[in-house]
Amino acid sequence: MGVRSFVPIRIKDNKDSSWIEDAIPELVHKWGLVDIGNWVKVKKNMQRRIRKHIPKTNVKSASSWYKVASITSRIKQELVASKDWKEEDVFTVGEWLDEQNKGLSEFRDKDRTWNRLDRALLPYESDTQLRELIAKHKDYSYGYCSVFLTERFMDKNRGNPVSKMLLNILMGSPTKKEQMNEGLNIVLDDIRKRMKILQRRHNQVAEVKK
Repeated sequence: MGVRSFVPIRIKDNKDSSWIEDAIPELVHKWGLVDIGNWVKVKKNMQRRIRKHIPKTNVKSASSWYKVASITSRIKQELVASKDWKEEDVFTVGEWLDEQNKGLSEFRDKDRTWNRLDRALLPYESDTQLRELIAKHKDYSYGYCSVFLTERFMDKNRGNPVSKMLLNILMGSPTKKEQMNEGLNIVLDDIRKRMKILQRRHNQVAEVKK
């Protein structure tokens, strides 16, 4: 069973996603974007900047809402540009969810199919390089599934609009679907290349022994 197949189970067990409001500062801190001690100040500043442009009447004003969209976009750019994003940043999402007791690890670790497949990989892990690549692929896969789970939680959360906007920003910057697929494919290619090298060595040894 793939890690992603545990996502619907986790979502079903956690219909209330209000916890995400309190948990966001920890993810931001883990990513090194905003120190958790400064979170309240930074959040208030974002709220002030956005509210400043929200129309004060019910009259629909396209130009006013364009200004809101513009300042929101600017905040996004500032946050995204404040960090040199790497593929490894997705690992942090899984760690963060597990710390909130909302992650996928407890399902994965107890799943018989997962453990059977994991044990089947043991013979290949005698090679240090291949073992590291397999571990990397596991980490990437778990991180990406955790991102997917977080997005599902986010869709259900109807709390503070600034927090929701921030999570949208963060979940869209280092973890775009194209980057996820590319990251996994690169590791898979490296695994295939390493296995070909090991197979050639095995064949050479077999030839010598004949």
